[in-house]
Amino acid sequence: MSDLLDAAVSAFLAVDDPALLASPGIGSLPAGVDEPPVAAARERLEAYDSLVTDDGTVLLPLHETDSAELTGEYVEYRPSGLAPAYVYRDTEKGAQARLDPGAIGGTAVGWRLRFWTDAFEPSTPPAYAAESGKETETAVRADPVHTMEEDERAAFADELVDSVETLREQDREDTREMLAERGYRHVCRTEGGIEETIYTGRRVTQTDGTVHMFAIPEDDDQRRIDIPGEHDIYPDSEVLVLPNPDASTVWIDRKETPFPIEARVALVEDGAIGLSFIDGRAPDESELRRFFADDRAVFSVLALLNGVPYDRERAGIEAVRSTPEKWDVLTGQRSLGFTPAFTVDLDTDLELNEFQEVAASRALRARDIYCIHGPPGTGKTRTLMAIVQQAVADGKRVLACAHSNQAVDNLLVGASSAEDPDPGTLHAMAVDEDHDDIAIRRVGHPESDLVAERYTDGPVAEADVVGATTSMASQFAADEFDIAVLDEATQASIPASTIPYACAERLVLAGDHKQLPPFASDELEQREAEVSLFEHLLETYDDGTQTMLRRQYRMHEDIVDFPNEAFYDGRLETADENREWTIDDLDPLVAYDVAGGEELTSGKSYRNAAEAEIVADEVERLREHGVRQSDIGVITPYSGQIGCVKNALAGRDVRTRGIKVNTVDSFQGSEREAIVLSLVRSNDRGSSGFLTFGDEGERRLNVSLTRAKRRLVVVGDFDTLGTVAAHRDPKESCAEVYADLRDRLPIRSEPPTADGR
Repeated sequence: MSDLLDAAVSAFLAVDDPALLASPGIGSLPAGVDEPPVAAARERLEAYDSLVTDDGTVLLPLHETDSAELTGEYVEYRPSGLAPAYVYRDTEKGAQARLDPGAIGGTAVGWRLRFWTDAFEPSTPPAYAAESGKETETAVRADPVHTMEEDERAAFADELVDSVETLREQDREDTREMLAERGYRHVCRTEGGIEETIYTGRRVTQTDGTVHMFAIPEDDDQRRIDIPGEHDIYPDSEVLVLPNPDASTVWIDRKETPFPIEARVALVEDGAIGLSFIDGRAPDESELRRFFADDRAVFSVLALLNGVPYDRERAGIEAVRSTPEKWDVLTGQRSLGFTPAFTVDLDTDLELNEFQEVAASRALRARDIYCIHGPPGTGKTRTLMAIVQQAVADGKRVLACAHSNQAVDNLLVGASSAEDPDPGTLHAMAVDEDHDDIAIRRVGHPESDLVAERYTDGPVAEADVVGATTSMASQFAADEFDIAVLDEATQASIPASTIPYACAERLVLAGDHKQLPPFASDELEQREAEVSLFEHLLETYDDGTQTMLRRQYRMHEDIVDFPNEAFYDGRLETADENREWTIDDLDPLVAYDVAGGEELTSGKSYRNAAEAEIVADEVERLREHGVRQSDIGVITPYSGQIGCVKNALAGRDVRTRGIKVNTVDSFQGSEREAIVLSLVRSNDRGSSGFLTFGDEGERRLNVSLTRAKRRLVVVGDFDTLGTVAAHRDPKESCAEVYADLRDRLPIRSEPPTADGR
């Protein structure tokens, strides 16, 4: 029971002479109010032995009609006798009167029991709230700073739908380009597909008309072939069909045919698929028959697009738009409300700092939606865990959501193993004997073996906590959950975020809008970044809609110093335990200014061999200081530099194959004991490509600089990076941030010294 409920019961029991309600009548429910759930109030009070007599009668204390103050009066619930009934003293009849359990909610007596439930909260704190030790803050709210007019609301909805369709077509185009540049085998490996199929004829169906059947040639063991599981081709997916020149015994010249032909997967069978060719994107039936007539031809069927995620996002947009209360929130039509502080009892196994406590408490009090801004290392996922634990303890049903499968699994089990639960995770709570009645289920496709083993079986409808990606949350009904929490919310677009919002009464978002947004640009193409729902809410409402977590537990204070000032307005503070941690006597922050070495690769990326050698020197030094391979990361913005760095590492005398070398995007959300950052670009034109794309360039730099815990090494040409290219508008460049970084870094122009400091 909560401290507040305990205090209320104690206050009633302290009354000198509590009395059975004496009244000339029961009165009517006030006009225009919802009927209170009296049965729920009774069930909460039955848990207190002091309110239950030996014969099972339950005393139900009454509040004042217009407030949560107790009056010292009560009604009795008598479960025995001819029929269960509520009892009071009727002063007109001079005798006890009985109220039917099904009718009491519609009376003035039932109205005076409403504050024993979670469905009603008092607007002002009652006297016993002080005894509970709860805050009495009641004035928190978030006011809109931009309210959309009706035409803006319609345009906003259209923009959301257009963004989904733009990404749908971009997905198709990316696959077409991949096929043209890399070939069918590469598409099969990365996107999905079947390299070899045989055309087996046509089939007429009621739903799709003429369907063209393609079968996978049988192998020797004649095993069952799971096409969706093995080839990532699903019903309703869009595919490309083209002759396979490596397997066919007859040549079909693609230059003289319409191949590749686009089709939709109409049906999937064991080892075969039926395709419906898309009108306007395929030749007519007679021409198709000519191409497929030769049984010596072998065709590849390549995954072009799985449209289901985009369809789900469109459905999410429509679901939220058709719910006036939620659509009003997204368009800034009203203030966002909170219940009073004394209505939330944050009693969790997790140890929280003061910023995390405020964030968790306000998120639990939010009536609509709330944002938790969690810069690197500040414990936003831990804070979400506290929210989920408390919500479950209060009898709420929770959807634990994120945009990726890995992030969902992290919400559920963190770094847990089967034998060693990660303290503070939902998994740790589920295996604790004090919480063994809590049911957790995971829907979708977990990447964690522990999640797959422990949480994928059993009825989802009976689970207290359900883990799902934003897309998989589409299977749930409107408001099926009391609350949804969305981790890594700044990596999910508004359309993706509408899906969990549609299936929960309230939504809590946790993320960092100072890191990479959804669908950021890459080294080959500048794209307009998608805005997350998190960032949209911060732009729509004042600061009342968010709490910033301000104490970071990841980085040495020298490492966090520049990101703190450049990206977080100096608001972060460093915890004592990580303030000065280092790797032996190595300096926590080192930089090398390297001029020259930039090369354009055949894949239109960039590499820099000079930087790669310094990176390899630094990695070798870390290994010599006993740092494990898994604790070292090499970050580079350019994919062309990955192979260059790996080649340099291969020539060293220490084991380095287990070290992750990858792009900035792949490191977002992770951390390492040591990070070496290679920025690659070096030229006399000040051309640094997407590294200095305005706000997005700053976010990419922020991610790069905030992954390391004890040592960060930055390698780059700071003259190039700190100069605005002649072809770029200074207002659209973040070169100035790199110039500021250069002034703050302890830069060395010569190779590392023997001691590596």
